[in-house]
Amino acid sequence: MEEIINVRNETQFNRLVAHQTVLIQFWAKWCVPCRSQLAIIESVQEDHLLSAGVLVAKVNVDENPKLVTRFNIDTIPTILVFRNGKMTKRFTGIQGAETLLAAVNEPALAK
Repeated sequence: MEEIINVRNETQFNRLVAHQTVLIQFWAKWCVPCRSQLAIIESVQEDHLLSAGVLVAKVNVDENPKLVTRFNIDTIPTILVFRNGKMTKRFTGIQGAETLLAAVNEPALAK
């Protein structure tokens, strides 16, 4: 199973989302719903349900205030999905596996 990437700063975040599909959970250690959401994400990973190349990351809101401000995170858990540097989905609150899979596995929209 791929590990969930622990984003430590804005530079790492920018590099991570630049050229791939990434599901990122904003969370905190003290947040009980965040732990429930992480368990759902981990089960999706363990069951190999994510499309090839999709990465999963988490951002601790207490350790990354710049990212919290940048994305106007006022409720956790918040999940952002990025595809090639652009945010394509945003969810607040606990999301089920089906919702997350639909968000990251949907084909990219033609431009």
